Amino acid sequence: MKRFYDYNAVRQSLENSIIRYQTLPVFVFGVTLDEDTRSTATEEVNVHMESLACRDSKDSLKLLCSAEDPDLDISSPPLGYLNFDHEEGPTTYYLERVPVRRWKRGVCASNISCIDHYKGRVRMLGSWLHSVELGNTVCGIYPSFKGVYNEMVNLFDNTELDGGVYCKAFDRDLALGFIKEVSPLQMIYKARVIGDLNDNGQFKIKKQHQHYYELLCSKGLEQNLATN
Repeated sequence: MKRFYDYNAVRQSLENSIIRYQTLPVFVFGVTLDEDTRSTATEEVNVHMESLACRDSKDSLKLLCSAEDPDLDISSPPLGYLNFDHEEGPTTYYLERVPVRRWKRGVCASNISCIDHYKGRVRMLGSWLHSVELGNTVCGIYPSFKGVYNEMVNLFDNTELDGGVYCKAFDRDLALGFIKEVSPLQMIYKARVIGDLNDNGQFKIKKQHQHYYELLCSKGLEQNLATN
């Protein structure tokens, strides 16, 4: 069964979107007709993609397939935390797809909600759409809790830092972060602060968020959580 009516439907649905090809995340940067036949049949429409997975950011991998290729997955890929490692420190944003009344497949700048834990909703930059970091998000590639915890504690204890917000995700839905000289190190779930680090080096989950305790334990964090 054909997925698209014609060339224009392919272009409007896929151009500048993130979808998956052979299970890997790709950014669609162009849709063209076959140069030899110039046929408008969707089987002859070429989808030009850039891989976001397992590549060096300076050496992108270009891919090409038919719009009706069965390996082309046009459903919305999974989102979650988007990690960036900047010179001034790590930061992360929580991404989720929002419904919009547009004929668009996959995810794109106009149908992604981008949330900063401490600033609220922020604008999704177009350059993020074809970044390795977004590829990691779709693939579910995150550093370990232990690695993120140690990095955050070192930043928190660094007396040379004047201020700023530092945050890093260790899971699609979980992150650690703090505002220097303002807040303690905090456990964050889907852009919502649910617990603070206590003096014993464990996270005390806030009373109104106790229902997340079982979820955190299922992630292997039971030893890192205060019991009362």
